[in-house]
Amino acid sequence: MKQKTLLLFIFWFGLGFGQKAKIQPEKIDFLSVKASGYFGQDHFGNNYFVTENVLYKKGVNENVQYQNLAFGAISSVDLLNPLQVVLFYKPFNAVVLLDNQFNEIKTVQFNTPNTDFILAEAVALANQNQLWFFDVNSSRVGLYNLEKDTVKWVSAFLSGGIKAYKSDYNMFYWIDNQNNIYATSLYGDAKTSGKIPNYDSILILDSNRVLFSKDNELFFYEVKKQEASKLEIFEKTFVNYFYKDGILTIFTNQGITYYKIKLE
Repeated sequence: MKQKTLLLFIFWFGLGFGQKAKIQPEKIDFLSVKASGYFGQDHFGNNYFVTENVLYKKGVNENVQYQNLAFGAISSVDLLNPLQVVLFYKPFNAVVLLDNQFNEIKTVQFNTPNTDFILAEAVALANQNQLWFFDVNSSRVGLYNLEKDTVKWVSAFLSGGIKAYKSDYNMFYWIDNQNNIYATSLYGDAKTSGKIPNYDSILILDSNRVLFSKDNELFFYEVKKQEASKLEIFEKTFVNYFYKDGILTIFTNQGITYYKIKLE
């Protein structure tokens, strides 16, 4: 028993955070899905997943698909606004916006003179018909105006780079290469709220809360408190996970499991 306790202490100490009580989500449903990737769920409960470069949206009253043969594989999908879905094709430095029926609204290619030859590492939806982006060439966060096709820079040079990100309409959140988590508003007041432990994958909820996986276990982490709570889910291995409006979805090779969960 002492040896087990010691090993547990070493594990948590090595990850660099304290452990709170475990969280036990309530399993509420399962959807059988065969797909190679999962991008999450929108406000209407529709799931977005990909197979062989084809993006699918499936729900009770939705069943549409989209493929862009010119750009190929999708790097990320932003579901902040289901009426304006943002697809990022990182190898081609391009973005495609789709409406709720997956009709193309607009295509943006950043390697042009009017976009200052941006090399985008991250792209997400912002307020006022704009896109957040992180430019590798300048190591800055900016806003791209979709109506005027103009660029506005909202941050100074960021030495830490970027390896994970998320946005809402008014804020852009990211984690740099040293695991510091930052947030900036539309007005460019970038601030850090602390450091994230080492992880295998991560989902940013806001500047103080994240979900991350480590060694096939899932944790809820509060940055300012430096405290983690292990999520007691049934899946021993999983491909991806997503959280929105009190619902946690776990994607495995068998499908999507839905959990009801309260994260505070």
